[in-house]
Amino acid sequence: MQFDSEGHALISPLELRALAFDNPDALINHWLLPGTPMAFATYDQYIRFVDYLTEKTGIHPHQFVFRGSTKIGYSISPNRETRKTWKRFGPSSDLDLAIVDPNFYATLDDQVRRWDRQPENQAQVLRYRTGMEFDRYRARVFQKGQHDCYRFFDVPREIQCLSDLQKILENAPIAKCCVHNFVDIKAFIFRDRWAVHRRYHTDLDDLRRGLTAINNPLPSAPDLPLDPDEA
Repeated sequence: MQFDSEGHALISPLELRALAFDNPDALINHWLLPGTPMAFATYDQYIRFVDYLTEKTGIHPHQFVFRGSTKIGYSISPNRETRKTWKRFGPSSDLDLAIVDPNFYATLDDQVRRWDRQPENQAQVLRYRTGMEFDRYRARVFQKGQHDCYRFFDVPREIQCLSDLQKILENAPIAKCCVHNFVDIKAFIFRDRWAVHRRYHTDLDDLRRGLTAINNPLPSAPDLPLDPDEA
């Protein structure tokens, strides 16, 4: 394992699998979190992108963390239906952005809880317990409790601070800075870096279970990432 001249973490699927079983903390701390995401060809393009986010949000640049296939170059998704494990990222991949800022997390948490307490909203999420809004409510309660995280697609669209953030992300310089013109940026707001660390432990737990499953296991780790259309 090594880093290239632009700061990308060069870790093969085989090496990642070995660390996922033998030393997941080292994998998370030294390979999955640091370094230039593969979504950016150069470190300069990466910092230009992050500087844009900092300028528009006021959040410190070190509080933006990229996750998923656009970070390491391939997917470790344990989903055995989509079969994305070990496949190289491409133009259709999501750019997963974790915002690790206690102040923004607290602001979002306050606005979400205020929304949940409004009588007209309580009727949907707590009394009727049906429909999309209840599904989002249940998901955000679970994610907050397990990972100190709010996923943007679980939060009501009316939440002001997230609505403002979404406008910023929609205007992010993807075409100028990224290796592909990615379709979507998905924002995940974490309370702190330990929450991101714990989220990765969950991901790796799911990956290990998928790889060792008796029925319909995930494919074995290859030497190199698989092409997106490879079975």
